[in-house]
Amino acid sequence: MIKKIILSLLLLQSTAIFAKTVQLDELYQRYSEADYSSLELAEYNTEVDFQAIVSALDENIEGGVLLEVAGLKDSTTALARVVPVDTAAAQFSQLQEGQKVHLKCTVEMASGSEYLSLGECAVK
Repeated sequence: MIKKIILSLLLLQSTAIFAKTVQLDELYQRYSEADYSSLELAEYNTEVDFQAIVSALDENIEGGVLLEVAGLKDSTTALARVVPVDTAAAQFSQLQEGQKVHLKCTVEMASGSEYLSLGECAVK
């Protein structure tokens, strides 16, 4: 019994370390099909790993770095707003519009927004 518990805990711990690799275009498609609610996505509140194109650099309400990113299939349409983890803010401010970037982010709560909300992001 104890062996099963230990194995279960190890399995849970190992799955928490690895982000799920997704295609941003496909994740956004499912988000729009769910009436623009990230709560309906299996990836909600978990880390995802993806590639995107930086479509705009901006600031959030608190003055921090905010990126708008597009999928690889259509680099002209921003699909998500991305906020870096604190330790990656300086790295994010160095990114350029049109640059391809590989990110790891947490899918955050978004409802009714045309943008998917991704937080705690880091450049891979």
